[in-house]
Formats: sequence, structure tokens, C-alpha cells
Amino acid sequence: MIALISLVLFLYPVLRLVVPLPVSKKGKCAAGLFILLVSLKHFFLQWSGSLSSPELPRLVILFAGWLYVALVFLFILLLLRDIVLLLLLGFAYRHKSVRLAITNPVASVLLAACAFLCASWGVWQAIRLPDIHAMSVRFDALPKELDGLVVVQITDLHTSRLNPEENVRMLVESVNRTNPDFIMLTGDLVDGSVAHRENDVAPLKDLKAKYGVYGVVGNHEYYSGYRPWYRHFAALGITMLDNSHVVRHINGKPVVIAGVTDPVATRFGTPAPDAALAFQGAPTDAFRILLAHQPRGSAQYARQGAHLQLSGHTHGGQIIGLDRIVALFNEGYLLGWYAVDGTSLYVSSGAHQWNGFPVRFGVNAEVARITLRTP
Repeated sequence: MIALISLVLFLYPVLRLVVPLPVSKKGKCAAGLFILLVSLKHFFLQWSGSLSSPELPRLVILFAGWLYVALVFLFILLLLRDIVLLLLLGFAYRHKSVRLAITNPVASVLLAACAFLCASWGVWQAIRLPDIHAMSVRFDALPKELDGLVVVQITDLHTSRLNPEENVRMLVESVNRTNPDFIMLTGDLVDGSVAHRENDVAPLKDLKAKYGVYGVVGNHEYYSGYRPWYRHFAALGITMLDNSHVVRHINGKPVVIAGVTDPVATRFGTPAPDAALAFQGAPTDAFRILLAHQPRGSAQYARQGAHLQLSGHTHGGQIIGLDRIVALFNEGYLLGWYAVDGTSLYVSSGAHQWNGFPVRFGVNAEVARITLRTP
């Protein structure tokens, strides 16, 4: 898939932008070679360590990511231009001035400049400190004794060379200022091994919540070493939920917090997500919260009677307009609230980005702060 994407990102801009340019063959070859190198970014990063965690200086990763994102925007803008040309085919060819205005070299240079500007904004939005997205949600099943409970969700933190210790520390301080009752970590917290990321994730031990910090792993934890990370998160004071649950009694009322593994688990010889197992033995009269990194499978999870499910993984689609493609791969779930067979599902856009595609354009990073309310 990555090879196919790289091929398309190389060929289309070369054929539709570089080849028509009124420059020498050497100039076209140089431009084509540059685009080829940028399109192969993921292969170069793999040589430095791994695709999800290249152990390179942050500025190198950031610069490579900016060029790659600019190439993606260039591809999008060229495609939109060609769609406009097709729609105006008859009109444009009857009016030479219109055709030339759309296809002349100046217009092409402007498209490239616009792509780099969009990439600059998008990369900045991807790496900055995420917003605290505060909201209140009413639940018919919530006892009055639990009215006002505050649940903070952190997902898709992707701690890495791109998102190092100082960033994580600022996020932890921001979350602690919200005075949460619960903090829920819903996966993809790290990229890289424990040996490489131990210092970067260290601030997570300072997360403070009245009734505890809970977590599940995401697909990137499996890529980075599932068992070592599971143990390390537990050592940081995070109650990890692996197709399991815990019960907390608050004002005399039980609250069940359950968590499932990630769908990629079976590829690594570990148990698949199992919500029935996660809730096995849990009190039936409790308010039930389920943590699942990916929203895929939520209809099956809802059969176990969860009142609230927290998920991430989608990054909100990252680029407005292209987010529909992301939704297709996630059973239509993308961002925000969904009613799923009696369960209120919240899919967060996530706190950060992985190095492979560090961009947000029209989709803000967030930490969700959810206040639970009675009807």
C-alpha cells in the first residue's frame, strides 16, 4: 500500500506539473528526482529504525514530514485543477484565455506555493499542544450520585522523537489542571521501544485523577513491543485493561471501567478484543465505560451493555475533505459522538500525530474532557 501511494504521489505531479513546464530537460529531471525522493520518505525512514519510530533528530523528521505533506497537498491541488478542467472542457477550449490561465506555468508555480503554505499550517497544527475539548453529556442510566463526574480521554499521543518528553510534560500539566475524576488512555501512546521512549513517556506517571488513570493499548503499542509496554505503563501507575475490567465505588454507586485489546493483536499472537470477556463478572447495575482504541467493532461491543465507549485511532481524518476515506476504513466512525445500539460512542481526534503523516488541516488535535450528567 505504501509503495502504491508513493508511486501515485510521484507520477501524477511529474506528469501534470513537471513535464509541461517550459524548462530544460535537466531542470525537469532535477524536479522529478526531488519529487521521487520526497515520495519515498517512508522507505528512507524505515532504514533509520522503523516506519513508526525512526530514531533521527526531531528537525530531520519534521522537515521530511513537511516535504511529504506538501507533496500530498500538491497532488490534491493538481487533481482538483484537472477536475475543474474536465468540467470546463468545452468552455475552456472555446476560450483559449481561460485554458491558458489554468494551465500556464505561473499557475503551476502558484499551486506548488499554495501546497507548501498548506503543509506549513498543517504540520504546525499537528505538532502543537492539543486543545482541551470540554463537553457535558447526559446519560439516562447515570445515577444522580454520579452526576458531574469528569472523564478525561487522552488518545493517540504517539510519543516519539517528533513528540518528545517536553511535549508530553506540557500535556500532562494541561490535563491535571482540568481536575479530572478519571483519566482514560485509549491507545497509540508511543512509537518506539521502551528503551527508546522510556524518558519521553516518564511524565505520564504524574497524571492525577481522583479515581485513577486507566489505559488500553493501540495498534502502535503492538508495533513497538506489546508486552514490554504493557508492563511499563503499569509501572507508571496506569491501570491497564486487557479484555478485563475494574470496579470503582463512588458515592455508594459502582462504576465499571473495562478495556479491550486492539484488532491487530492476533497478528502478534495475543488475544483479540473481547468485550464479553472484558465485562465478565461485572455488576449489571453499574454505569459501564468501555475503552477500545479502534472504533471498529463498536456494534459488537455495544451488546455487552456499555453506556459510554471511548475510542480514537482515526485522528479525526486529519485533513478535512479526505476524512471520508478514513471513515470508510473505520465502519463510518470518524470523529465525535455516535449512538451505537444503546452505547454512546465518542471518537476523539487524538492528541498528536505519528511521524509518517504529521498533518492536521481543518481537524484539531484534542484532549476530551467529558462531564457526565443525569437527564
